[in-house]
Amino acid sequence: MQKFAADKLLRIARYLAIVGTKFENVNRKEEIGESSGSIKQVESIRDTCVEIGLGISAKCANDILKSAKKKSTTYGTMADLFGHLERTILWEMEDKLFMLIPPERAELFNKPELLGQDVLDKLPALQFDIVEAGNCYVLGARNRLRISSDASYGIRSSRVR
Repeated sequence: MQKFAADKLLRIARYLAIVGTKFENVNRKEEIGESSGSIKQVESIRDTCVEIGLGISAKCANDILKSAKKKSTTYGTMADLFGHLERTILWEMEDKLFMLIPPERAELFNKPELLGQDVLDKLPALQFDIVEAGNCYVLGARNRLRISSDASYGIRSSRVR
């Protein structure tokens, strides 16, 4: 599970809106010149895409940045590239599963010492099952908590003294 806060999604949406409005009422045939005011926003979109695992979208943003450096690039080309970036982000996000997990639960995800180091030291064979049980709790799948046959064997063969 990759952890990130919802502010990253909001940041992408905000920058998409800012850049999108800059390309709405422009002469599509006019060259953008040496720099465009949207470069910083596209860089921020790219960086945020990298942070949340949207690799294809980050590559798309890099393509826009390369095009922006060419003096012959028109506003129309930039608008088209930017529209492609928006669609790519949407398509890539459709292939991801985003879950809202309260911070107090999220901190328990993949935590081997969930039941304390003493339990872990006395029942090392149960480490995997302890972690998985904790992950079920974190994800809200409490009715799916089960102890595998390996774990139950480990419990029967280990005595906590």
